[in-house]
Amino acid sequence: MYILPKCQNPVCLYHEKHEPSMLIKKGKDSRKNGKSVQRYQCKACGQQFTSASLTDNHFHKPELLQEIFLRYTSGYSVSRLSQELGICKNTALSMIEYLADKCRTYHFDLLDSGFLTTDKIHFDEMETFEHSKVYPVSVGIAYDARYKRIIDIRVAEIKIKGALKKKVIADCNGVLPVKIASRPNNSPTMLVELMKSVKKSLIPSGLLFSDDKPAYITVVATCLPPTVRFVQELSKINLKDSKDRQGLGRFRSVCAYLRTYTGTMGRRKLNTAKTMKSLSEHFYLMIARYNKYDLNEVLKHGIVQGDFYEDEWTKRKQLKQLKQLLAVITYPQFLKKQQRIQKLKATWQKKKALLAVSKTKKVA
Repeated sequence: MYILPKCQNPVCLYHEKHEPSMLIKKGKDSRKNGKSVQRYQCKACGQQFTSASLTDNHFHKPELLQEIFLRYTSGYSVSRLSQELGICKNTALSMIEYLADKCRTYHFDLLDSGFLTTDKIHFDEMETFEHSKVYPVSVGIAYDARYKRIIDIRVAEIKIKGALKKKVIADCNGVLPVKIASRPNNSPTMLVELMKSVKKSLIPSGLLFSDDKPAYITVVATCLPPTVRFVQELSKINLKDSKDRQGLGRFRSVCAYLRTYTGTMGRRKLNTAKTMKSLSEHFYLMIARYNKYDLNEVLKHGIVQGDFYEDEWTKRKQLKQLKQLLAVITYPQFLKKQQRIQKLKATWQKKKALLAVSKTKKVA
């Protein structure tokens, strides 16, 4: 499996360009397992790298990816994963990061292709934290109530508020710490990004449900077409009083599902801290698990089978051989053409000589 090659030097002009003609072979590197890997060099900047640097993953045990995906999305901590699967914690973390990136790209490609199109979506926000409760995080969720699928989940930093803020101020002699006070409120930006995903999946005449937060009205009006029917209900409404009992019940169950497994990230046994990055990775893995994506398809998505470099160099050899063969075939024809031209020149010179002789005789 490989990705399209490009120079590994970030300063090079061909770092973002797929230009195989700018790569040349430059010896081989030997590995501990006895195998050799071809080394290549960029003609533009001289940077050297191996074909292994562009492979999709570098894991020694790629067969564990599926097991890690199932266990991590079931609430396992990283330390428990490393103990039971016999790998170090850093390897488990890198595998989780790799899986999250693959799930994210696969999900957004499905979203762009129109596969997640629906006519009824519920969206809302819930709150969690990173490191400590004094650093709150807003989590925006968009849920397809028709086909029981998660459309998107976004996370954003928000400011501390309420009774907790008063308590922190009282504990810090009436002054809020600079790190807590300078925390940004990225919730409006996060809602705009969430509405972009909703716009890709919701049909123009679809239904959009949410609670009675006033900020949602402006976000929906600016990001979605006016034909979308936006319905707001009380945040603590009973299911029997809702206009969409079944959809609201499913949405609340999804929120409880995510809240339960997000709570496991706060354990002390977890090797990684509960950060914005780990939250985002965790949610995209949960989307893939909840939407029942086939992990084999997710891992193969965007990957081309085979070895690009060997294929490219065999193509070049075949073109070279074809040119040589064409030269062998066309050379006799070229010789015949040259002989014809020489004969025509000879006959023309003879005619010129005869014409000159006849002119001299007439003059005499």
